[in-house]
Amino acid sequence: MAAHGANAGPVETTETPFPVRSRNAAAVVDGTRTEISCMMFADKIFLTIAQEGRLAHWVHVPLRSYSPSHSDRRVPTAASYDMDSAETDFEGSQLLPLSNLTATTILGASGTERDTLGQLFATQIASAMTAKTPEEERLLVLGLGLKKKELEREAFLKILEGSLRVLGV
Repeated sequence: MAAHGANAGPVETTETPFPVRSRNAAAVVDGTRTEISCMMFADKIFLTIAQEGRLAHWVHVPLRSYSPSHSDRRVPTAASYDMDSAETDFEGSQLLPLSNLTATTILGASGTERDTLGQLFATQIASAMTAKTPEEERLLVLGLGLKKKELEREAFLKILEGSLRVLGV
């Protein structure tokens, strides 16, 4: 995850091979250390985004039922979220996740704001994954533990960028 600004610390990334491929990254986002980890199982992709050691909200998105057509391949990738510039490669509604993907809260989310934010992260990540790898059929399981229940746009995009990079999207 790219670290930016005065509060930014160094980025640490580690990757482990077989039996379960996993990757980790950490950076300071909006003044808070943010750790992102993923584990790639045969049937699930397990992604966690934690701040201050929290993991209190769990969401899943089935990728199996969606196969994007050529016209749907407008989904942002990590390269689209270049926080060094104020602009992204996409504008307006093109930053929205694909409507065919449905995120479901499976644990946690103490309030509408946290639930909405978790589902937005999950569908954005799932949209980018299906755009890059349309044949992906695993279940995305996302664990969130964010300090704030609302994020500024820059913080949201930094976390999303980091998640996509950890996933290799």
